[in-house]
Amino acid sequence: MIRGMHAMFYSSQAERLRAFFRDDIVQTMRELSSLGVEFTQEVEDHGYGLVTFFKAPGDFTIQLYQPKYAK
Repeated sequence: MIRGMHAMFYSSQAERLRAFFRDDIVQTMRELSSLGVEFTQEVEDHGYGLVTFFKAPGDFTIQLYQPKYAK
């Protein structure tokens, strides 16, 4: 069972990749909602980032977050 995951990405397009993960959790929620994804709570500020959760098939709840820290 996977309970959480942290990952490091190496990319030849590092700035674009950072922007992809950094920008606009609200837009991601809109896109996923339009596909029928059900979010279980509104976005909350947890200090380290903006956090929400959504349901996935198989009775999973998955966290989606947008980090706030800067390198």
